[in-house]
Amino acid sequence: MNTALIVTIGLLLAVIILFLFAGSPKLRVSNTRKAQLYQDFARIYSKVVSEDPSVRRDSFIKMDNILNKAFQAYFSNRENCGTNLKLAKKMFSKKQYNQIWEVHKIRNSIVHDDAEVTKEESRKAFEVYKMSLVTLLK
Repeated sequence: MNTALIVTIGLLLAVIILFLFAGSPKLRVSNTRKAQLYQDFARIYSKVVSEDPSVRRDSFIKMDNILNKAFQAYFSNRENCGTNLKLAKKMFSKKQYNQIWEVHKIRNSIVHDDAEVTKEESRKAFEVYKMSLVTLLK
């Protein structure tokens, strides 16, 4: 094989590898930040199963906020949860992704339409948000 051809192919491969590494953002969350997010999330469970509907509503909003903080740490940005969820689509299975969107929409209904949530809805949302955090922060 021609030496010039080998050198050219080698240079092209090096440039491609450089673009792949330089073009991908640093998508890491420090262990300290992970621990803080998990800790904040764990504190919410007692509120999720509360008899008081306003406490459940508040816990729903807080779970969504924690997920958004995790997204912001992961993507190193200040975008809202919906925007970051779109960025994270490939990180989740289709079923998981749809579940996350559903609980996020319920959160939006709580905030914008003053919707109520049952204990069961709150419990299910807790599991979805927990799955989201575990997947995102692994």
